[in-house]
Amino acid sequence: MSRETLRNSEGIRKALDVLEPHWEKIDRHWEHVKREYDKFIGRDSSMFGRIIKCHLISEIYIDRYLTDKLSLKNLSDVRLSYYQKVMLLPERNAASALFKPGLLTLNRLRNKFAHNLGATLSKSELSTMTTMLEMSEPPASTMNAIEMVEKFTTLSCTFLNPTPSEIEELFAEAMKHVVIEMWI
Repeated sequence: MSRETLRNSEGIRKALDVLEPHWEKIDRHWEHVKREYDKFIGRDSSMFGRIIKCHLISEIYIDRYLTDKLSLKNLSDVRLSYYQKVMLLPERNAASALFKPGLLTLNRLRNKFAHNLGATLSKSELSTMTTMLEMSEPPASTMNAIEMVEKFTTLSCTFLNPTPSEIEELFAEAMKHVVIEMWI
């Protein structure tokens, strides 16, 4: 059926006759829906984008780590979630263990921002990242919340990137003295 046939069909004419007395009401409804949509689409999405970008970048490095250190060569075929990948990271005797709690927080933030247009970010949500950031420059106390997330992502990716075995052995020896608490 062509578009012209559809426009000229008896059923369409009857439908328009039924709607005709109600166009004002229908237009008010559609205008309300459009205003609501415009409000949603007009929201600043820079925080959303920055959180999502940190999450995606960190996942690249988690994949590299798991592929290299755990010899998971077919990782992409398994289709694990970010959370599942983070849970595969060592919990001790590896520098990556220091970042595991913060990576889980990053995943929670990603989910929060991906499912709530009105999501906000505060430093109080970043306690699992703060410990690692206390050793960074500039100090965490001078950063706002999104800067803390981005700096944490930089640090975690640095340590998740496969390193030569002699450097890894140095970190493994050093990590024997560190106790990691998981905040889940």
